[in-house]
Amino acid sequence: MTPEEQLRARPTFEQAEREYLAMLQEMRTALSAVVPTLRWRRDAPRQSDRAACRPPFTDVRGADAATYDSGDAFGAIPDADWLRARQAVTDIAARHGFTTLNELTAKPGNHVIDVIGSWGQTVQLGTAENTTLVVLGPCLLHEDGHPTASSTS
Repeated sequence: MTPEEQLRARPTFEQAEREYLAMLQEMRTALSAVVPTLRWRRDAPRQSDRAACRPPFTDVRGADAATYDSGDAFGAIPDADWLRARQAVTDIAARHGFTTLNELTAKPGNHVIDVIGSWGQTVQLGTAENTTLVVLGPCLLHEDGHPTASSTS
């Protein structure tokens, strides 16, 4: 398959964006149920960055990758709640095709995991002083074949 054919077999950029934003909102709700003291910085998740695709997709016209953030939360997930919080996020991620769990940091007061999907899309949950939750999206084609202006405002 050519790089463009590979991208055509994936959801469109716009379809994936809707799914990732909804998934992040679901994860925020689940994390808030586990740790009610978390205070989210923004009302809703958003696209926070747009980037050119990496090889082998760099020359595919109408393709982009994006990062989506949950709005992050003031405050950490306490160690006593970490395993329940991690499980809540990984369960939701699995329903959306993110199935490979990597524990990047596992120290008291400092935890980071990645949950990776089949195209390299990644959910990352981290907590230390504050809590971060992001989706690093894969390279995807736009519905109309043309990248749109970034919605990072």
